[in-house]
Amino acid sequence: MKSKLFVGSTALNAYHQEQSKKACKEVNEMMKHPISFMQAKAQTDQIKEGMRRSAKTAKIMKISNYKRLIQVLPYMEQAFEIKRSQWKELVSEEILDQIFIENKDQNPAFLSGQGNSSQKAKEQIVTISRFELFHKYQNLELFIVMVLMWGYPTKGRGKNIENLLKEPNITDLKNALSKFETKESITISEIKEMLKIGSLGLSTLSKFLYFMRLKIGSNWTLILDQRVISVLNSGKYSDPGIEQFEPLRYDNALLHYDDYLIFINALAKDLQAEPDQVEMFLFEYGRNLKGMVPMN
Repeated sequence: MKSKLFVGSTALNAYHQEQSKKACKEVNEMMKHPISFMQAKAQTDQIKEGMRRSAKTAKIMKISNYKRLIQVLPYMEQAFEIKRSQWKELVSEEILDQIFIENKDQNPAFLSGQGNSSQKAKEQIVTISRFELFHKYQNLELFIVMVLMWGYPTKGRGKNIENLLKEPNITDLKNALSKFETKESITISEIKEMLKIGSLGLSTLSKFLYFMRLKIGSNWTLILDQRVISVLNSGKYSDPGIEQFEPLRYDNALLHYDDYLIFINALAKDLQAEPDQVEMFLFEYGRNLKGMVPMN
């Protein structure tokens, strides 16, 4: 008596043989009616056109499509958590105490009442928002440290932040920024001069200028970092004027900075939003959205 396994295997083989015969029959039938070269080319062109349309559909995304989202982005509340332990080697105890102990209501270690004051200070975590930075400008050294903490909660990659906080860079930075404490505007040439400070790039400098509320011409300065740059030059969005940023890179960003401010401020006006909200949208969502391509 044959086993069930043997019977099943025989049936499976018979099925594959039948399918093979059908396939051979279809191939033979197709060979009786070969398509011409022109027909083949027409089919290829049709496939290419379909691919082109799909690509075009994927690229019709516009920042303006997200108007309602941009209008409600809480840019003033955008905040990041900072751990004192990550900055204790870079910043003086006096400055750290101003930031952390004066904000001890944010720290679970203080609220629990456990451990001595030294332990509590090391464990302390604070959250710094954009709103707070606009109101910390009176103390320049404190302002510099808090902007760096907000922009680079874990000190960023590499040693740029660490080196910026060392001499002579930190003194050069304080002296440069102090010249604009009573001014309302700055020029591209003045920014270019400030970028000669060791370990200071446009991503970091634009944060200082933004929170100091300086203007270039009639436009408020805005943050321009690598993440925003990667959105602007991606070709993903098709808003009028954005194509000018296709050659934008971090190493030539200053050449495009004025145009960036003009573009963002004009777009914000059209969207009835704040320029800060448009910049925040690019940072938070710009790289993480994909147009909906119809599936055939």
